[in-house]
Amino acid sequence: MLYQILVGVILIDQVSKWLASREGVVSLNTGVSFGWFQNLPIPLLIAVLGLVLGGGVWLAKNHFKDQPLALGLLIGGGLSNLLDRLLLGGVRDWLAIPGTRLYNNLADYAIGLAVVLLLWYAWKMPASKKI
Repeated sequence: MLYQILVGVILIDQVSKWLASREGVVSLNTGVSFGWFQNLPIPLLIAVLGLVLGGGVWLAKNHFKDQPLALGLLIGGGLSNLLDRLLLGGVRDWLAIPGTRLYNNLADYAIGLAVVLLLWYAWKMPASKKI
């Protein structure tokens, strides 16, 4: 189930970005979340994002391996955005965040949902399994 969710997130996110690009409603975010750190060199930004994603995957696999939905959302969203960075030099954002001038994409929402699920699981986890 993990791999189906992971691949599904990547496909849905990439297709949605492609469709939004055809309509001309995409902005290219060369920074990280919400456009922070716009001036970091791309290799450094990719390395930092890779470390964060790798650390998140390690933590999830070692402490949340029985949560395929959260893992699939986290890894799929991270890989889809990383794919954009490697191919385009930034992440394509197209979904307006209400009340702001900021944009996100479906991968960002998948990652956000994964974090909420992982926090929920951690809170519900028996004390004997906690880090």
